[in-house]
Amino acid sequence: MKKLTLATLLLLIPLLGWAQFGGPDIYTAPNLTEIGTSTSGGLGVKWTGNSYFMGKLGIAGITNPSKELEVNGDMKLSGVGRVLIIGVGAAGNYNIKGNAGTGVVEIDNYNTIGKHIAFQANTSGNVIIGAKSTTSKLAINGGRVTIDVDGTFTEGDHHLEISNGATYSELDAGEAQFTTSSSKKIKENIKPVRSKINLAMMDSVKAVEFNFRFDKIVQQFNPKRIAGWDSMTVAQQDSIRLAWIKKEVARAQKEANKKHVGLIAEDFGKILGRENAEKINWNEVTMVMWEAIRDLRQRVAILEKKVATLEQSKK
Repeated sequence: MKKLTLATLLLLIPLLGWAQFGGPDIYTAPNLTEIGTSTSGGLGVKWTGNSYFMGKLGIAGITNPSKELEVNGDMKLSGVGRVLIIGVGAAGNYNIKGNAGTGVVEIDNYNTIGKHIAFQANTSGNVIIGAKSTTSKLAINGGRVTIDVDGTFTEGDHHLEISNGATYSELDAGEAQFTTSSSKKIKENIKPVRSKINLAMMDSVKAVEFNFRFDKIVQQFNPKRIAGWDSMTVAQQDSIRLAWIKKEVARAQKEANKKHVGLIAEDFGKILGRENAEKINWNEVTMVMWEAIRDLRQRVAILEKKVATLEQSKK
């Protein structure tokens, strides 16, 4: 470290405090061992005691900081690397900690270490809540998941709950489908739909086996999903792009080779008067089947009545 000249030292007096030089109302610095400038022009201070500022501090060009610390650029923490956030009351205190070895950023309650939210900041982009490792894109350990669209939902005891006002859906492990709200208390303009369903066309809608087309399921490379893409060299970008394309092609090819069983949306849409349908709402499929069962039940009732009349006439 290069020693300061007298002129430079005089310029630092407002920063270090007048009391060091016999002035009033600023603290002395008995632990100050050396002040100097680096070859790049930066300021270096060797200090063995505690230090603090009685105001806001701006760094890297911030001349009028709006907060206690304002930095124009990146910040780096080494060692343990914890950031302690003090809130109101003990429950509001949190740690933010990064682990370079595991690639995990954790947010802990300061008073209950281990009750944390952890973000796995690696190339896989995995997010972990309540656990410390995962191979899934999103892992939630030890709790329920609630999605409350409008903020009015009262949580229940189901594993997954989705709410929007009076309508809600819920799902528990082991169930094949969502349970949804369907009370007449939340409905109006209730009308039969049977007249809109062409049950005679059900014979033309067949369950089929099929594969999805490769060109329809393969995804296009999107550099916006890659962190730091704009700061990479062309060679780095090409390497990442090639690796992603190889992985995506393999995934899409595997999916394209799978056999599926289902309905053709255009065929089913004709039952509901939708000639150009490209999607199927399986709740509507269930309702069509419901009406078909009702229709069969009525036909059976008519046949049973005819059979009873014929048997009566033979007596």
